[in-house]
Amino acid sequence: MNIDRKYQIRALNPCSGNTHDEHDSILFLAKDKAVPAMLRAYLKESEKLGANPAHLESIGLLIGRVEQYQREVEAKIPDTDLPCEIRRCVDGDGVSDNKQDLAPGAQRSPSIPEGFSREDLEAVADGLDGYEKTVNVGNVTGGGDDHLESTTAYAARFIRAMLAAAPEAKP
Repeated sequence: MNIDRKYQIRALNPCSGNTHDEHDSILFLAKDKAVPAMLRAYLKESEKLGANPAHLESIGLLIGRVEQYQREVEAKIPDTDLPCEIRRCVDGDGVSDNKQDLAPGAQRSPSIPEGFSREDLEAVADGLDGYEKTVNVGNVTGGGDDHLESTTAYAARFIRAMLAAAPEAKP
């Protein structure tokens, strides 16, 4: 089912490598004046449901960033006003419930770049892993002191996450 009819979403969680789109996600813009209240309601419901403290803290911080954005950059009353948006959001025109369907004439872009095979990319990831094991690489990436990895290991993990998410990988 196409949950968000207004936006086409392409999102990547850089920590897990999971990808999301309008079939499992919704998108609200930071400029939307209703978003802070929505996030406060989400925070309250998350507390009631027993969400972990880090999640609750991250939502509180997000509320602060959205409010700062609205003060410093832009804030507007939410709308669905373009004729195309109304047809899509209200009537479902041009929206497919089949995740594989595309707009007429559109072509799905490959997840694996043209000129490369799955085997090529797996070999590159394996080569990076081998290099990582034989050379102590000093450059590091990561999301804080608790999760540092070399750029080589990160590159190998990124390629593997891309391959795992590629539609070509699905049976």
